[in-house]
Amino acid sequence: MLGDEAQWVQNVRAAHGRAFMRSGGRTEVQLVEVPAAQRAPILKAYLQRALGARPHIPVDKDAPLAEFEAVSALFPVFQIVPVQSSGKDSEASNSRRHTLNIGTIAASMILILHGLVHLLGAASYTKLAVIQQLPYKTTFLGGLDLDTGGTAVYGGLWAVAAIGFIVSAVALLAGWKWWKPALVGVTVLSLALTALVWSDARIGVIVNMVILAVLWLGPRITGWLSPRSV
Repeated sequence: MLGDEAQWVQNVRAAHGRAFMRSGGRTEVQLVEVPAAQRAPILKAYLQRALGARPHIPVDKDAPLAEFEAVSALFPVFQIVPVQSSGKDSEASNSRRHTLNIGTIAASMILILHGLVHLLGAASYTKLAVIQQLPYKTTFLGGLDLDTGGTAVYGGLWAVAAIGFIVSAVALLAGWKWWKPALVGVTVLSLALTALVWSDARIGVIVNMVILAVLWLGPRITGWLSPRSV
């Protein structure tokens, strides 16, 4: 959304232009509002490049500057000015990045361990090993009877979940953007698998629910506790 009433514009003004940009790191910037009289050429150049913005500004991208000048007061424009951090601020920023890295590593290790635990289920339900904590059975929660063949498939899905958690952890460490949807998918799969053997895998159910809760609440908690980034 563009315009004077856009939420991001109000957030910038409420923060007096202080914001953060994320591009490989977290950089503090100052957003300086451009006077309306100077916005016309910027708005025109913006429409030339941003296809998604064209429906929001009632001027054709090829219109003369005079038409942009007529609406320039309605569409705030901000100049991004880097903020020079002091040595102390830089040290604090580095510390925050280091903390984030430690948190990412810790989360990845937890996901890998959670994935490895699923190999126990895979071994038990495919009869590759006898696992006392997950004894072999063919009848599951609610009286669901999978027989021998169905239980073997069920065991194979435990192996799929194990691989999924490990791959998601590696993607998280590598910073690949698809780690989150991958993790959501494998966690839902794991939740279904562990729920079927609730009496033996209730801890797994709880861990899966915690993972889903963190994935859902994480961005919201960050938004509540941190200054809004632009």
